[in-house]
Amino acid sequence: MPDDNNREAAAAPELSEEFSLGSVDAGLEKIRTRLLDLTARNRLLNFRHPKASSLRFVDTALDTVFKELVDGDTPGN
Repeated sequence: MPDDNNREAAAAPELSEEFSLGSVDAGLEKIRTRLLDLTARNRLLNFRHPKASSLRFVDTALDTVFKELVDGDTPGN
């Protein structure tokens, strides 16, 4: 069974140097930028619509589409 102290130490975030030097604002800003991943690895920012399994609605009122889907109506009728 793993040692609980080692698990807690591994999960503890590293404090930035700015915190040790007393600049809380600079330390928080550095942590914010580390948390915000703007690279291509962020799948939420770089989402690709799969052509085979998604529909794209362009220039359409989505509330109307939703109502028609719920009511079972076909578009244009």
